[in-house]
Amino acid sequence: MKTKPGEDYKVSTITADVAGFPAAVLIRWPSPMKWREVLKAIKSVAADIAGKRVTWRDLFVYENPWSTYEIQEKRWKICSENQQYVMYEIDNAGRFRSVGKEGRP
Repeated sequence: MKTKPGEDYKVSTITADVAGFPAAVLIRWPSPMKWREVLKAIKSVAADIAGKRVTWRDLFVYENPWSTYEIQEKRWKICSENQQYVMYEIDNAGRFRSVGKEGRP
């Protein structure tokens, strides 16, 4: 699963009121994906990061201003350097993977 510059992707930022959760998690998904499927994947990503189920009341989803793939790539490089952010990519099937971080076995 690899994003391509020519495809249209959207980004959301999530935070969670859970101990040890990163300051912000950026989540990129293909724009034709249905919002309901995106939310399911976001919930799975939050659980993967926290190592446990995260309730909706502890999870906050925000729109991200990075409108194009090129801007997303440029800003991600800057944000990832300060190591406070984590990025995940979701594919059309709802599978996700971390960008720049080793997956769990």
